[in-house]
Amino acid sequence: MPQQSALTTEPIPQLVRRIAVPASIGYFFNTMYNVVDTYFAGLISTQALASLSLSLPVFFIIIATGTGVSTGATALIANALGAGKRQDAKLYAVQGISFGILTALALTALGLLLSPFLFGSWAPKGSTSPWCWIT
Repeated sequence: MPQQSALTTEPIPQLVRRIAVPASIGYFFNTMYNVVDTYFAGLISTQALASLSLSLPVFFIIIATGTGVSTGATALIANALGAGKRQDAKLYAVQGISFGILTALALTALGLLLSPFLFGSWAPKGSTSPWCWIT
């Protein structure tokens, strides 16, 4: 007899809570990371705080890319497991991890190459841009 999924038998509000609570906790810690980052940058100087706000769009591009790769890999793995293709799911997992590592390396290289140009063009000369990259 095939095993039934909880998604088809349990009440919807219970399933939504089971998914929403861990996601909410994750978003809470992401927000707290940014609050703590802002607090300590503010202790350094206003230039450091301004540099932090300049680098925020780059940070979100990195987060969005990682989220996109992991969501896509998760969907492929879930479809393969749902179809009973465990070997395909393992292959998708390995490919997802490999693609994630390659994407991280590419974003790192692009960031190191483009950060002087990006932060130099976003900030007034000599004001906050030295705080945006490691010299």
